[in-house]
Amino acid sequence: MDKTKQLTLNELWLKRLQQDFESASITDDEMCNALRETYESSFEHYLCDPHTAVAVAAATKLGCLCVDESSSRGGTHQAQAIQCPQRKVVIIATASPCKFEEAVTIALGKESWNKWKTNFFPSRAQQTMDLEEVEPFYYHWDHSRYATLKEVQSLWTDTMMHIVTSNFGE
Repeated sequence: MDKTKQLTLNELWLKRLQQDFESASITDDEMCNALRETYESSFEHYLCDPHTAVAVAAATKLGCLCVDESSSRGGTHQAQAIQCPQRKVVIIATASPCKFEEAVTIALGKESWNKWKTNFFPSRAQQTMDLEEVEPFYYHWDHSRYATLKEVQSLWTDTMMHIVTSNFGE
């Protein structure tokens, strides 16, 4: 694998894996369509992030996704198993669309992004966006002072905690 940059499995292993796993390649257009369709079909304007849209598009392409209009009741959006004939798919959204304005704007269009941002953008995310940007901290390992990885990690942890508490409080 190091030389070819590809994982080559013998036929027995490949067949065993294919019994339990399926995969699909998703284009940018398919991701955008899944993101847009998820948003437009949600009665509460649930907007998934691009990574989740890839999972939705792949599940759809594999014939495993059944639309469940009850999946976002009461203002909460929970991960759920979506059952199809003899298969189960779980899609867990772990990112926020707030982090992906450019991709979401491409998928929805500027007007829809602005409408969602105005009406549904989480207030804590907006507070973070309104903060002044802090210069990046670049860590340089002093090989003469710290001999072990554990020492370096300890120093790094202490340094980052100091930066966080100094800039954002405890």
